[in-house]
Order: sequence, then C-alpha cells, then structure tokens
Amino acid sequence: MNIIAEFSNHFSQLGECNTAGIDDKYRSFVSEHLLLNSTPGQPVYIPVIDVNLVQDRIRQLKCRKAAGHDNILIEHLIMQGQI
Repeated sequence: MNIIAEFSNHFSQLGECNTAGIDDKYRSFVSEHLLLNSTPGQPVYIPVIDVNLVQDRIRQLKCRKAAGHDNILIEHLIMQGQI
C-alpha cells in the first residue's frame, strides 16, 4: 500500500463540491450583491476576516452536531486551541 497515494486520493476528494455549477452560481450571486450594494465610483466595503474573528465564530458554534463531509466535528475545531 502506498500511503502517500492513499492520503492524496482521500484528501483530494474531501473538498470536491457535490453540487454541479455551484461555483458559478455563487460567483454570480456575489457579483450581483456587490453591484446592487455599492455606489458607482466608490470603493466596495469588504470586511476584514482575521484569525480572531474566525476563532470567535468557532466558539459560537453549537457542539454535539454531526460532522460535515470532511468528518470534522465542531469539537475538533473548538478543542484544537489557538491557531
């Protein structure tokens, strides 16, 4: 067994989207949202997403929920400690 090949195969499939065309759908959704919520000639406000914000949001998640397609539980994220 080639462990590198097995890991590569496993992790390459984790991030695959199971909904056809979803990237294009969200790309057009974001473009439309930015167009409708901006003033021509003015910069578009995009909030800063930093480590502290992500850690705060992770701490607000509810525990004891099912894992996602990546098999990571909320408890894994909460208990992992500081990034």
